[in-house]
Amino acid sequence: MATLNGIVRFSGQVGDLIFYRRAKKDVVRRKPNTYRLSENSKKSANDFGEVSRNAAYIRKAFAPMVKNYGYGDLTSRLTKRIAGLFKGIPPVHLGNKKLINADLKLIAGFEFNTDSRLDQLLLQKPLVTLQADGLIELLIPKINLNHFARPVPRSDGFALKVMVFNYDLNGGSYEILDVNDLKVSFNLVQFPGAKLTIHTEQGGDRACL
Repeated sequence: MATLNGIVRFSGQVGDLIFYRRAKKDVVRRKPNTYRLSENSKKSANDFGEVSRNAAYIRKAFAPMVKNYGYGDLTSRLTKRIAGLFKGIPPVHLGNKKLINADLKLIAGFEFNTDSRLDQLLLQKPLVTLQADGLIELLIPKINLNHFARPVPRSDGFALKVMVFNYDLNGGSYEILDVNDLKVSFNLVQFPGAKLTIHTEQGGDRACL
């Protein structure tokens, strides 16, 4: 911005210069340049919108867990993880990247709460198998309780919560399955073992989290 000194006063626009009065002074500034996004920038922006949509989709599906166990930076961390999945999709899909093209195994191990990581609390994770008929089986073997879970100060037990988000990567249909908590008292010496079977829809191209 420049200040005009002289007898002649200007007002309005001349070429790329804009003349106007500010605080009793005549000033002039250059009209801001208009930038147009390149075609690749537009495609990247479209892909990032797809990243954000899928991250929000997953976060809302697990809302009950997020409310009780999620940490403050959950939204940004989940978006970053999904963006990492999209980054691995071949460039030929630029501008039209979809979650179905990504390596979904890369989302495994994502933590809702990095301040209290699951692997710091649950020493023996359930064995999970997905069968051809859509059944998900979770198996916890008979095990010494000290080898199963780590108590936190002033705790007398723990609850293991399981949720399943199963959705169609093409059509957008989904199912959310919420299982009753498995509650275990630290008064036990030996955990007797547990088995859970969950039936899920398996038609089409689906992701099961």
